[in-house]
Amino acid sequence: MLRSYFLTLLIFFALTGCATTYQLHGLSGGYSERQLSENAFQIRFNGNGYTSWDKAKDFALLRSAEVADMHGYRYFIIVDSADTAYGFTYTTPATTTTKIDGRINPSANSFRATAKSTVAPGQTLNIVKPSTDNFIVCFTESPQGLSLVYDTKYVIPQIRGAHGL
Repeated sequence: MLRSYFLTLLIFFALTGCATTYQLHGLSGGYSERQLSENAFQIRFNGNGYTSWDKAKDFALLRSAEVADMHGYRYFIIVDSADTAYGFTYTTPATTTTKIDGRINPSANSFRATAKSTVAPGQTLNIVKPSTDNFIVCFTESPQGLSLVYDTKYVIPQIRGAHGL
């Protein structure tokens, strides 16, 4: 019983032990996209409990630029953006360790044992998984009169370089 608990815990930490990488959405998070019209897309990046808000936003922006570029567009604007989080609390179980120290007294033909127990309380972990949605509209030429237009040829190498991708 105890062995299967620790195996489950080990697998959990192996799967969630580091921030979500830049990847297609999978078990530990990642990006996904949906085409809404010829030049409009919804881009989502879901992080895990080790992913910072800044990284989630950067990866959503990077995927936005890549989607625009893959569809033949050089420029895009973000018409709407939403940041959400899924959070939960996990409490690890308390553990008790007992050390038994035994001494044999050959002259008295006896055995004396002492036990010392140590209790470690459980820890409560607050885990927040950030998620960012970008709704983008793409253009082949830079639209005039708009204040923030992203250029895929600039965004992609900047964010990839900043995160070592």
